[in-house]
Amino acid sequence: MKTEPYSNTEMNALIREALGSDPGYKIPSSLAEATIRKIERRLMWRELVIELSAKTGIVAGSLGILTGVLYWMGQNQLVKQIIGFGMKYKQLIVVLLASVFVIVLFDQLIFKYINRIKSNGLNTKLSRIG
Repeated sequence: MKTEPYSNTEMNALIREALGSDPGYKIPSSLAEATIRKIERRLMWRELVIELSAKTGIVAGSLGILTGVLYWMGQNQLVKQIIGFGMKYKQLIVVLLASVFVIVLFDQLIFKYINRIKSNGLNTKLSRIG
């Protein structure tokens, strides 16, 4: 193997030889389309997850601000009652929050993903369901 730089004529000869010879394999004609579809799906998932994260942050932030305002306005007793209620029924609250999380996950991610696949005509296994 040559370690010194090639001259322009040598480089041109190597390029002509490489382009003129058969590589021994075939690139499928649908490679570009399949790659674009894969990138579209990844971008779609990223967009949906960011959207869900933003909505979750807005809800959690709003609840935090509400709690802070109630505490700041001297409604300590109300905040203590809410915390006491939460501690008393923590198993029920955990089950309800988990149920809400699963429902929101399906609504905001899975159903939107399937709907976008069907509307965009992406060729995936999910689009063949319906």
